[in-house]
Amino acid sequence: MLIIALLLVLLVLGLNLAATVVVVRRDGLSAAGRSVQLLLVWLLPLVGAILCMALATADGSGR
Repeated sequence: MLIIALLLVLLVLGLNLAATVVVVRRDGLSAAGRSVQLLLVWLLPLVGAILCMALATADGSGR
């Protein structure tokens, strides 16, 4: 059971790190917009990361 919990934590951390990279590399975001998205990613770990990555790819800047 501990192994499954650790794997889930690592999965969420990896997704958050990937979303952080996507948000930081996005062009056209103001500093405030970038800050809000980063807060969303790290305060709502799974939902925030998925939402920010979806927004990044929806506007065509999917870097």
